[in-house]
Amino acid sequence: QSPGDACVPQLVEPVARQTVEVSLKYADYLEWQTARIALAERRQLRPLPADIDFTRVKGLSSEEVEKLSATRPATLAEAAAIPGITPNALEVLMLASAKALQPVKDVGQVVSSHAP
Repeated sequence: QSPGDACVPQLVEPVARQTVEVSLKYADYLEWQTARIALAERRQLRPLPADIDFTRVKGLSSEEVEKLSATRPATLAEAAAIPGITPNALEVLMLASAKALQPVKDVGQVVSSHAP
């Protein structure tokens, strides 16, 4: 046994206590952050419409439109891997793809509950 071994228990206890305190203090935040990361990962797998016209997506810079049109990424993860595509552009693409994948409502039909 070396002379420094006697100090180890005295040092470990405060460090362990501090670790537990920090874990308890930030548990809710860490849980929330973990959920946000999982959501972001799922969104990265979201497919982009194959026929998306990047020139019509508002919020993309001309450089981003050029790069996306040339590369034609199939998912947001592929778009994120393109140099020069910003986090803002990914958010815009996510919103545009969600809108494009929504079912189209036929606004030409009038639905009436009254018989003629």
